[in-house]
Parts: sequence; structure tokens; C-alpha cells
Amino acid sequence: KKGQKTLSLPFIPAYHVSSAGDLYGIQESGGIIVAKPFAGFMGHGICLLDSSGSINKFLKASNIEDYVFEEYTPSANELRVIFLEERILCGRRKNLKGVVPNQQEDGLSMEEPPEREVGIVEQAIVSSGMTFGSVDFLGPYVVEMNGSGLSLFRFNEVNQPDSGFLYDIRGEVADLIERKIR
Repeated sequence: KKGQKTLSLPFIPAYHVSSAGDLYGIQESGGIIVAKPFAGFMGHGICLLDSSGSINKFLKASNIEDYVFEEYTPSANELRVIFLEERILCGRRKNLKGVVPNQQEDGLSMEEPPEREVGIVEQAIVSSGMTFGSVDFLGPYVVEMNGSGLSLFRFNEVNQPDSGFLYDIRGEVADLIERKIR
């Protein structure tokens, strides 16, 4: 996901790190760092570097070149906005409890995405050229864009019949794929 950071989107601020000294310097100046592997998925491999001890442990087990280093951004929830062929389909808010990297999901809900996030997703669609995917937000920042692994079947678990908001996009995604392979 290295290339995503070249898009003009409000990503979580990142630190330029090329050595162990850079990590210690950020920590000594009061910065809290989240180390994310370039080849990560679903939170695997994420480390919170908030002390010299956590940096030491990270450096013994990991290679700096395999990670991106971001400013720690605490948030009680994450919003995923899903799009298909330039249409914003829905938003899924995931409530979070705990602290990175041990944050746990604490409930899901479906919602209409806020206007600000819709504008950012529309910009992401144009900038990336993606046809189907999602943009994840943590507070005011974009965390990442996803082109797969959208938890389509989990959507159906969060449908709330009493709220009147039901959305099952499996058929639309299958239709898109069928059109693309013809």
C-alpha cells in the first residue's frame, strides 16, 4: 500500500524513518509511533512504539524497511466507506476498544457516511482509478484504501431490519465482475 500515500488524501501523518536512531528520536521528543507492515492485513504485524523498550523489542524482531511509521491516532471507532463504480454504497462503523495493537472490535453499525468523508472517497476513486473498494477512516484521517477483503458477508451480519437500512451488495459485485470479464 506504499503507493496510496502518493495520492492527495488526508492520510494519518507518517514519520520518515530510515534508522533505529530515527525511531528513538521520535519517541524521545514525545511522539508515539504505530509501525505497520507494508504487507499487513487486518491489523497483523502492527506495533505500538511508545517507549525505548517497545522500540528495542520491535528492532530485534523486525526490519525497518518492511514498515511504514505513522503518528498514533487514538479513536473510539473506524469508518469504512464502500464504493462501487463511482457510487458510494454505504458506511460501516466499527467501534473499537483497547489500544493498538490489541484493539478489539466492539460492535458494528451501518450508516450513511458523513459529507466530508464522501468527498474524500470521491477524490480517492478518481485518483486511484478503482472500480470497487473502500476507504477506511480513523478520526479525520484516511487509514487506507482497500480493493478486496471488504467483509462482504459480514455486512449481512450488521444489517439492522428495524432501522430500515438493509444492504447486500453481493449481487452488484457479481454483476460488476461479470461485465468486466466479458
